[in-house]
Formats: sequence, C-alpha cells, structure tokens
Amino acid sequence: METKANYVFIGAATIAGAVLIMLFAMWITGGELRRGYNEYDVVFDDPVRGLTEGGEVRFNGIKVGEVDALRIDPDNTNRVIARIRVSTDVPVKTDSTAQLEPIGLTGVTLIQLSPGGAEA
Repeated sequence: METKANYVFIGAATIAGAVLIMLFAMWITGGELRRGYNEYDVVFDDPVRGLTEGGEVRFNGIKVGEVDALRIDPDNTNRVIARIRVSTDVPVKTDSTAQLEPIGLTGVTLIQLSPGGAEA
C-alpha cells in the first residue's frame, strides 16, 4: 500500500512541475504564444548587412515583430527577401514601406516600418 502512494505522489509532482515550467515559459516570453501575427515578405534591392533571422521589426520605433527568414530572390539574385512576423494590431497598409536601420555601432540592423498613408 505504501509504494502505491509514492507513485501517486511522484506522478502528481511531475505534472505540477511540467505545468510550472509551461507557465514560466509563457511569463518569460511575455505571453507571445497567445499573440497573433501576420507574415509579410519585404524585398530589398540593396545588401542587408547586419540583418539576421530573429532581428527586430519596429513600427514608428516600437518593436512589433521579428525577422523569420532571409533568402535570395530566385528571380533576381541582387534582391533579398525578408519574411517578417508583425503583430496583428499593427496597422500595416498597402503603401507602408520598410527601411533598414542600424542599431548603434554594433553593426546590427533592424527593419523599420512606416505607417503609410491614411487612405491606403
């Protein structure tokens, strides 16, 4: 009878530990697991020095997403296509533009989105 109680205790402790780890992960990521994102492909005609996967995407200076992938355009090898994830609450319009901006002296670059016109 005593060993059966130990198995129940070990099982309950394992489940509780797993739940705590999941809650801790959600707390660390700031709840980003629940946040919705839209994906966009941004085409750059110039080199994207300093831009990396996981790099920041900002809208009017506020971080709103990140770079998911970088690849060379198969139709024009002078172009780079950046796949970005942007929070669904950011008003990206059809005439919004993206520019590369260096961060300080480190050589790291981010993508800065402009809001676009009011009518787009």
